[in-house]
Amino acid sequence: MGRSFPVPDDWAATFDAVPRSLFLPDLVWAHDMTTGTSRSVDRCADETGWLDATAEDVPIVTQWDDGAHHGAEPGTVPTSSASQPSVVAAMLDLLRVEPGMRVVEQGTGTGWNAALLAHRLGDANVTTVEIDPQVAAHARTRLHAAGYRPRTVCSDGAYGHPDGAPYDRVIATFGVRDIPLPWIEQTRPGGMLLVPFGGRYSNADALVRLTVHADGTASGPFLQPVEFMKMRSQRLTWPAPPPTGGTITETTTEQLPPSLASSTRSRSSPACACATSPTPSSPTTTALAPCGCTHSPPRPGPPPPSAAERTSITSASTAPADSGTTSNRPSPGGGRPASPASNDSASPSPRAPATPGSTIPAGRSRRCFSRPQQPGGRGCLRGGRSGRVRGTRCGRGRSRGACPRGGGRVGSGSSLDGSGCGPSRAAPRRKRLVCTHR
Repeated sequence: MGRSFPVPDDWAATFDAVPRSLFLPDLVWAHDMTTGTSRSVDRCADETGWLDATAEDVPIVTQWDDGAHHGAEPGTVPTSSASQPSVVAAMLDLLRVEPGMRVVEQGTGTGWNAALLAHRLGDANVTTVEIDPQVAAHARTRLHAAGYRPRTVCSDGAYGHPDGAPYDRVIATFGVRDIPLPWIEQTRPGGMLLVPFGGRYSNADALVRLTVHADGTASGPFLQPVEFMKMRSQRLTWPAPPPTGGTITETTTEQLPPSLASSTRSRSSPACACATSPTPSSPTTTALAPCGCTHSPPRPGPPPPSAAERTSITSASTAPADSGTTSNRPSPGGGRPASPASNDSASPSPRAPATPGSTIPAGRSRRCFSRPQQPGGRGCLRGGRSGRVRGTRCGRGRSRGACPRGGGRVGSGSSLDGSGCGPSRAAPRRKRLVCTHR
């Protein structure tokens, strides 16, 4: 029959009776699938070339930029087209229509697909929905001129068309990233939806056929890859480059008023001349200064110890080695002196009573070793200093020398999960190897 594309046997007579050229405007743009470019073809200037282009197995663009584009040159974004004939034939075959079925088409476009369905099922059983008034008016005119009068509705296809529901079949001629729930609700149980479905990371789609169940859900397989123009309400909007040139830069830094933008210069750029002190009302604000630099004020440290606290720390530093208090002397294993501020880990020991004036309560270990450390790493990550680990982790291994104090032994007892040596205050007691710091 001279067709340049394959057609299933059930649809061959329909495609022969309803050629695509009946529904195309005089000025169209044939899309080259290999190069991804479009070329204009004007019927008034070259009718033979126009007929050849409409008979090829390629998509034909009929509208650019939602109708805002004018002229023979291609526009920026194609927004309406006559789909590739081989894809149209494959989708109609996968729709599995039978005589007497009622079908709603989402996306009228040129009207060619609606005419094919009307030729096969009858005008009364076909409803087609188009969101663009100009496109809908052109399709209605072409359908009537070709002798077909399906119900043509100009509305947003995302809401379906409840007046004609329920339908036996729903077919979409544009891609979606979320399948509208009304399409499922307006399909009878056992009915099918054939939809190009895609993600949010590209324009590629996969054709999915869903069967509607009695409980209001729908499920089905992906059939083949396709690529369609997207539903207008589900388009991805990409930022355009600045008109003066340059690149697009995204940032999460908030542009604050000058009164809140004073802060100290970060360590990474100490030479900035605009670094100032943080505003007292917002000491932790990270602001964008007029120079364009991002400043991070220093975090406020702990207040200096009072005279009584200094006396308490001094008393603690002279306590015996087994008293459970903090000692500033080197440990027998050669470790570094402990920090007097470390009291996160609990390691009760009957041999470690509290020392009067000590800053660490009775039953607390000398070292905070709250996170598992690698062999050879250093001690406390919660404020204090500790010795070097020469074996396996404290409380995690069996080897001698695992204690960060160097002179301790590894014994059997309870431990905190991830919070140091000693019995767990929150987790269930479990037998583990822990450092007793004796």
